[in-house]
Amino acid sequence: MNMRRARRGILVLTVLAGALSGQGLAACIDWGSVPLVVPVTSWDDAAFHNVVGGTLTGGFLQKLDMSVPSLSACRYYDVRDPLQPTLVDEVSYSVEFSDSEFIAAASDALCAVGHGNSMGIDYRFIDADAGTVHYGSPLSGALALSGRRLFQAAIGWMDGVSGLGCYDATDPGDISEIGFFAGAVDPGPGPFALTDDVALVGLGGAQVQAIDFGVPSAPVARGAVASAVTRWLGRDGDIVYFSTSTQMCALNVSDLDHPVLAFTIPGRVGSLSLSGDLAVLRFGSSTRQMQIHRLKGPGAPVAVSSLFGAYSDKPAVWSGDVVYDGGFAAYDVSDPSTPTHIGDGSATVARGVEVRDGWLVTGHGPYPLHCDAAAGIAVPPARGALAAWPNPFNPRVEISFTVDRSGPAQLVIHDVRGGHVRTLLDGTLAAGPTTATWDGRDDAGLAVPAGVYCARLVDADGEREVKITLLK
Repeated sequence: MNMRRARRGILVLTVLAGALSGQGLAACIDWGSVPLVVPVTSWDDAAFHNVVGGTLTGGFLQKLDMSVPSLSACRYYDVRDPLQPTLVDEVSYSVEFSDSEFIAAASDALCAVGHGNSMGIDYRFIDADAGTVHYGSPLSGALALSGRRLFQAAIGWMDGVSGLGCYDATDPGDISEIGFFAGAVDPGPGPFALTDDVALVGLGGAQVQAIDFGVPSAPVARGAVASAVTRWLGRDGDIVYFSTSTQMCALNVSDLDHPVLAFTIPGRVGSLSLSGDLAVLRFGSSTRQMQIHRLKGPGAPVAVSSLFGAYSDKPAVWSGDVVYDGGFAAYDVSDPSTPTHIGDGSATVARGVEVRDGWLVTGHGPYPLHCDAAAGIAVPPARGALAAWPNPFNPRVEISFTVDRSGPAQLVIHDVRGGHVRTLLDGTLAAGPTTATWDGRDDAGLAVPAGVYCARLVDADGEREVKITLLK
């Protein structure tokens, strides 16, 4: 462990191999040991045009520069490697026309950026891996992205035809519609991608409908539940969470022909962050604070904490025993019934936080995680155990283990039903520690949907496994 003295207090910093490349568990500090934690690398410097804050979505960062009168400049950075942000797109426009720019969806290396005003929205697509930006897509409605498959809620403002469109984005420069389901889709929340073939969508302000594009030219309406939807909140396995104007709903989609509402929680929920059986719910409206709820197990759902924290319009992130909010503060939740404020970051409006490659990533730069929590303790896995970091993850997870003796070994990813997804290792391993990386793709190279998966190791000493959660 290295120790260095900060200007105010003692800063304890633990760094593991690979930190400089942004790979693996990178660094951690005790958030309670300094008055204000600062980014490891600030993004509010000349390279980022001295712009404070920014909107962070799926590993992409939007920065807005309004230093020139009547002109706005939006710059987009690929921050999937938090220590090496890369400028991938830049556009300027006149503010007098009330134009706006926003990240509509992001998945792996593909980022959909919307640009528009009251006259309509145009999309362009950033392919960060290829280093290209593609204009002139046929899309204009709310989007959901699953791998290289797009779903769009078409409202029919221009041609009078409303419904859910399915598009192939394998080539972002030639996005083509491959299927269309006609119906009175709700314009606000847009679709929610369950898989590359299935999406949920609100219809007529009165129901949530599953649409199956397994045969794209002949989409099929599967099951539906009677409920409005104002915002999609996320997914945990077979449960999809969404908000209405008065409550949060948990929709069980294990049987697409017969989805059911598993439970509801009163209140207008703006976001949630999941950790095992628990979740941090951020309430909007008059409450405007966070609260921890138990969503699984006997007696669930039930509130286990009182309201805490200040309001932020962005979701919190739960990592280990710490919740980092978008405000931007850290809370110790090792006892979920009594969240305790342990420190603050230097950003006043983070507008989105993610845990990526062992860093807490914000619109201002990468911060070290809190060392005193399970999220940040730089301790190697116990001998024989299978460890996954980060977990939950997006887009990559490192699976580490130690074998006592040389011999054949196989490391495989399965879904929760035991179905084969990906073989990571299959051969002879030498005795000692080993690490394998899974990028959220199957053996065919296709991105798999968000959800819970199992990494299973079979070697000369038996079988071991660890559950991992992929977020999108």
